[in-house]
Amino acid sequence: MRAIEIRRHAQREKDEDRLSDAGRDLAARVASSTTGSFDRVFVSPAARASETAELLAPGQSPTVIARLGSDAEPAALADVLRGLFGELPEDSRALVVGHTPLIEKSVAGLTGHEIAPLAECEGVLVVEEEGAYRMEELRL
Repeated sequence: MRAIEIRRHAQREKDEDRLSDAGRDLAARVASSTTGSFDRVFVSPAARASETAELLAPGQSPTVIARLGSDAEPAALADVLRGLFGELPEDSRALVVGHTPLIEKSVAGLTGHEIAPLAECEGVLVVEEEGAYRMEELRL
């Protein structure tokens, strides 16, 4: 079993690629309510994604995945997630911080389940077990 928690970045500063004070506060609150740690952290190239990841998984060094910032079709985005699952050892958990609607598209492409747009710091937990994927929405 492998698990990937995919979260939308927190609120950004208007017209800037960095988190606002409110975004930092929200990410810190979400981090305090999550259980367990992450074995790997992946982010889009956006600074706001890296800043969110630093608050959700302190001390982890995120790996930037350029395709997490692209506006591809659901099947292509699902392939990105499959690739990330392929990098994880058995019984591990990863965090991915990206953007809406890319998260929703990738989850739909991977699991066949469509979800409503995510608010800041909301997410989806996707679990892979024996080649099958199941998901759980992580709403605030």
